Amino acid sequence: MMNRKSQGVLYAGLLLVCVTNLACAKTWQVESAKQLNDVCKYVQPGDQIIWKDGTYADQDIKFAPLNRADDQKPITLRAQTPGKVVLTGSSRILIDGKRLVVSGFDLNGGSIPSDWVIRFENGSQFCRLTQTRIHDKNGDGHKAKWVYIHGLDHEIDHCTFTNKIIEDNLLTVWLNDGDSQKGVRHHIHHNYFANRPKGTDKNGWEIMRIGDSKTSMQAGRVKVSQNLFEKCDGEIEVISNKSCFNLYENNTFLHCKGQMTLRHGNHCVVRDNVFIGEGHALNSGVRIIGEGHIVEGNHLEKLGGEMFYGAIVMNNALSNGPLHGYWPVKDCVIRNNVLIECRTPFDIGVKSDRSKAFVSPTDTLIEGNTVINPIGLSVIQFRNKNQGQLTWKNNRITGMDLSQKLVLGNESPLQPDAFDLLKDNPASIRASSLQRLKPLDREDVGAEWAK
Repeated sequence: MMNRKSQGVLYAGLLLVCVTNLACAKTWQVESAKQLNDVCKYVQPGDQIIWKDGTYADQDIKFAPLNRADDQKPITLRAQTPGKVVLTGSSRILIDGKRLVVSGFDLNGGSIPSDWVIRFENGSQFCRLTQTRIHDKNGDGHKAKWVYIHGLDHEIDHCTFTNKIIEDNLLTVWLNDGDSQKGVRHHIHHNYFANRPKGTDKNGWEIMRIGDSKTSMQAGRVKVSQNLFEKCDGEIEVISNKSCFNLYENNTFLHCKGQMTLRHGNHCVVRDNVFIGEGHALNSGVRIIGEGHIVEGNHLEKLGGEMFYGAIVMNNALSNGPLHGYWPVKDCVIRNNVLIECRTPFDIGVKSDRSKAFVSPTDTLIEGNTVINPIGLSVIQFRNKNQGQLTWKNNRITGMDLSQKLVLGNESPLQPDAFDLLKDNPASIRASSLQRLKPLDREDVGAEWAK
């Protein structure tokens, strides 16, 4: 049994430990990139570096502490007041280290000295970018990205990215640091991407690209969830997936003249996203290329596109094509999606007139989807006479009689249970779908201070 004297010694020891731990976490204040460089020589795990409020031009910020943070004690660089540190001119931020947090900065206008604005450096790990905005940073118009992501296990959340008008992806994930099977494992969530006007007819105007052609057969294992993409019109690929085993879940695409494109890579999941258009010919949903993808539980409404811009599109493929080509659609599942007032709910086997892509989608299940009031000539458009093996099962339709032209471009009949007439009230199905998915709006995402 412990006596009072022993208890007193124990309590004093615990108090000393607590005070020591608190004392170890320091707060530093800086107001220039040079001061930050000096502080980074001394900061320890758990320390916070506070950048004084104000407007600062041409700050080449390198957040690279010499001492590594640990699992429980990140090193944080933050604005004194979120949104009140405004970085103009050629300012940029490099994040280089382990378990670093950058929060609260506003990179507003100005030039881009190289080809990025915020960069997670090669070898960095478990870093976080949050409550930060990049707005209207287009410089002299030369090609550049805004966010460059190397390293592993990063988190980009509650940030705002608006008014990018120059060429190149807004946000790019590179797989160079990742294991081919374990991937890079980033999580990109609760961000706001908006106001990306249409670019040229060339590629490279995406909002987001996960991987590239050279590494497209590697695992990314990147999760992109609960982001809002609004009026992102740069090109057909709002998101360009170019790696394997990625998850796109609970995102909202609002009035975008583009789509979620599974351009390269296999075994990705597109689940519970909302695509709402305006009936425009460039409003689209999901385009599928590759093997083993799952597209399920999505809500697609008022998408006026066809061919490559259909609501749900499956590309034709090249036979033994290169990594940067179109690989066969095979062993995919398209199920439980709700498609409302779409011009071409399913567009199968699309290819350009000049393409040698003659391999049709095959071995794919299309099941349990609901099509309401299609506004085009048919529910399904086959673009290739020689169809692969597709299984259509237990899909439902309303707004047209099954004696009407359900399918165009294919003389072979569908399976007997491919489609049934919908008996439920279409309005209630729409309401139920939206209630389940809860489309995101401006208040749900982005930097809190920028709303």
